[in-house]
Amino acid sequence: MIVFFRKLGVLLALLLIISPSSLSASENTNVSTPSSSTTVPKVIDINSRFILEGKELIDPRTIQKIDEMGRELFEKTGVNVYIYAKKSYLTKDVKDMKDKVASIKAYEAKILSSIEKPYVLISMAIEDKHINLYKSKTLDTIIDKDNILGRAIIPILASQDKNSMKTKVSGALLNGYGAIADTIAEAKKIKLDSSIESGATWFKEFWRIFMYSLVLLGLGVYIYAMIKGRSK
Repeated sequence: MIVFFRKLGVLLALLLIISPSSLSASENTNVSTPSSSTTVPKVIDINSRFILEGKELIDPRTIQKIDEMGRELFEKTGVNVYIYAKKSYLTKDVKDMKDKVASIKAYEAKILSSIEKPYVLISMAIEDKHINLYKSKTLDTIIDKDNILGRAIIPILASQDKNSMKTKVSGALLNGYGAIADTIAEAKKIKLDSSIESGATWFKEFWRIFMYSLVLLGLGVYIYAMIKGRSK
């Protein structure tokens, strides 16, 4: 049961992509072919300016949702929230931890020198097991780095389950990006229509039913396993 509910963490973060706006958008991305009733989805545009690096590491639907939140946040607050993700920041095999940290910091310094202020940057190097968050000084009192990393990002990346690394990365970045966007929006006293939290009533009801269904399914599997175990 513990493993089952751990798996839900990444799954739920990814499912949050399906906001009312993205659902309606997905309905318009199906193209019918004359010879078949089968629908063929169009390729999702992943050229988001908020993903500075790492589009190939993230699910296209996640990129689409991040871009939607990023654009609205920038239009309403002027703040850019960026993501820079790579498999590794290290150009050579560095075994000494001190050298590794110094190399990563130098790499990130180059990234920060080229982005527009005010900003928040989520920096991730998968193989280096590195995740960090940077922000402009003007956002120091708004963004709690440890809270975003510790509550929204790291738990999903560190989950022990069979989900692929791409799924974990996508879920963690989406969850973290959404938390950052919502925090800035709240501080600036504006509403983000694209926020993961701001769904239509019907979507919230669907989500509630879906959550209850998952819980019931988990209990059903557990009870079945118990009965089967006793019968032996």
